[in-house]
Amino acid sequence: MVISRPKGSKESSFESKSLVFDTPSQPLVPLQAMEAPLPPLQASNLPPADAVGTVSGGHEWIVHLGQDYYRPAASNEDWKLYQS
Repeated sequence: MVISRPKGSKESSFESKSLVFDTPSQPLVPLQAMEAPLPPLQASNLPPADAVGTVSGGHEWIVHLGQDYYRPAASNEDWKLYQS
């Protein structure tokens, strides 16, 4: 293969070059193994069943993700979204 250069200079062949990469000093670890375990995902945005709220008027109340939820006091039932 011939490549033209300014002022008519030519190069008639290319040398094949192999790339050399430094090997890491420590073994590679997959990214997933380095991350902290995530809590299990909930099927909805409800507060966790074991969340503790404030008891008032026979109901337990909690603010979760900026919204108010309630359930009967000391029931451990699923939380219900309060809609005013």
